[in-house]
Amino acid sequence: MNNQLSKESFLFACDICENENPSVTHRVATHFADEMSNLVSHNAFVTDSLNYCINNNGDAEELCFKNNEPGYFDDDNNFVSVSFENFTKYNLKLDWIVNHISQDFGLYERDCEEILPHVLWSLGIANLDLEVPIFFARKIRQEEIFDKIKKALSQRKSNVQGLILTSCSDIPSYFSSKIAGNKIVPLKSCISASNKEFHIDKGVLKSAMIKTGKDGFTTGYRSARFNGEYFRFTKQEADVLEYLHKAGKPVHKDEIMVEVTESSTELKTLFRSPDSRNIRQNILQYDNKGYYWLNSY
Repeated sequence: MNNQLSKESFLFACDICENENPSVTHRVATHFADEMSNLVSHNAFVTDSLNYCINNNGDAEELCFKNNEPGYFDDDNNFVSVSFENFTKYNLKLDWIVNHISQDFGLYERDCEEILPHVLWSLGIANLDLEVPIFFARKIRQEEIFDKIKKALSQRKSNVQGLILTSCSDIPSYFSSKIAGNKIVPLKSCISASNKEFHIDKGVLKSAMIKTGKDGFTTGYRSARFNGEYFRFTKQEADVLEYLHKAGKPVHKDEIMVEVTESSTELKTLFRSPDSRNIRQNILQYDNKGYYWLNSY
């Protein structure tokens, strides 16, 4: 009997992986019977218990035990017994999903490193016509997590562009396409379409490594691309960048704020978001005497 891991099951595991606590209740699992059966047969879960159960009306009730029998007390204080499935949940083993990705690349489990607990892993070096570091990350669309990953990978100081495979399937278009020089690729977009079983299409990953587009600001200066990464700005930040870009020389902050905002807003109150901080550190230059200008790109 064919008991290969199906790609639908793996993608369902990716969806679970994006939860704050990567688990699924038995109640939800019944709606994904085929995927759950396939995942359970591949030892993807650890069975656990909820501290509540669901009554006949679909409402949550505090789980308790009477004579070692699980159940809850209704509004009339009558004990209502429930089945084991009624309060069962399945915790996805994160190392399971990491190991399956590693194995598909032919990487060794011993080379896997958990960089950020429960968030970011280094899987090793894969051969994609050239040697490419492979990472796996979850919850990447959360800004706080994104920043932690960026800081962690920046500290590794690698000169080689890597791939960050992620269980997130709906990365917003305004997100940076890279983190610390490493290309972000949703697993959903690189699983082979020609196979029923889980398999990563290496051709898709090779294409993702190819740089496209030119560096610079977009029309309106609300976003920009530098060194293969995309950044976005507020309207006021965009106005400042446009003014400095067109000036092409150092301009005093007082002149900038008068010309751009016609207010007393300080430049230091701008460029606070992760994207803006990157621009402030690498593109927007300051001489500590009040003059700002844009570094060449």
